[in-house]
Amino acid sequence: MAAGVTQGNPQEDCECLDGFTGKYDFSSGEFVHTEGEDLVTIEDYTNKEGEENEPVAVTYSVPDGYIVTNVCSFGGRDNHSDSETDGEYESDLTTGGGTRAAISNITFCVEKDEEEVEEEEDEEEEEEEDEEEEEEEDEEEEDEEEEEEEDEEEEDEEEDEEEDKEDEEEDEEEDEEDEEEEDEEEEEEDEEEEDEEEEEEEEEEDEDDDDEKKADGGDSNAVSSTEVNQQNSNVQQGKATSSSRKKSSSSVSQSQNVGQQNVANVDQTTISSGGDSSGS
Repeated sequence: MAAGVTQGNPQEDCECLDGFTGKYDFSSGEFVHTEGEDLVTIEDYTNKEGEENEPVAVTYSVPDGYIVTNVCSFGGRDNHSDSETDGEYESDLTTGGGTRAAISNITFCVEKDEEEVEEEEDEEEEEEEDEEEEEEEDEEEEDEEEEEEEDEEEEDEEEDEEEDKEDEEEDEEEDEEDEEEEDEEEEEEDEEEEDEEEEEEEEEEDEDDDDEKKADGGDSNAVSSTEVNQQNSNVQQGKATSSSRKKSSSSVSQSQNVGQQNVANVDQTTISSGGDSSGS
């Protein structure tokens, strides 16, 4: 405190061309804003009662982005200027004679902090850049998310297509199996029909054979009977004289209305009769 104190003409030293000028009037106990923007706030000060030979210290503050370049105090015989301040100012002037007139006012020169302004501007630019980068990152993330979603959708579509293909193949296989089963059933039915037709043909053939056999049996009976009748006629005419021939012809005449067994007897009789006739 009280560093950089200069003695001289505080009016010249405290010319605040680009800043703020105000004074603290100890006689009234108030800080009076006289020129520029009202940017200084007096937080506290000492020797409010104006005691004799007591220094006056002032605590003040200014908004961000501003600095106090100089503080000057005026009063009585001495003047004081302090160019190195940091929120506090202590004048080497004291109240004298028990009055407050020794220090009539204090002036603060306030200017914008160019460096801080530049820093603020740089910070703002950096913040803007950061925001832009964040926006770009957000956009990239959104794009990536969209791409991932699209990829997932494509994968889902591919999976669906594969499942559809598999289902179609399974359906085709089932259809083929069904067709094969139908073909097998048809073949079995055809075979059964063929078997039935063959059986029917065999039955018909058997019936035909039976009919033929019956027909053949009747013809042989007819032939044998004719021969026997002829022989019997010859016997009756007296060509045969033996009693065996009479018996034979009698047996033959009785066998005309008999079955297959009698035909055999007739055949035997015919043979024996033929032997006799050939012999005669």
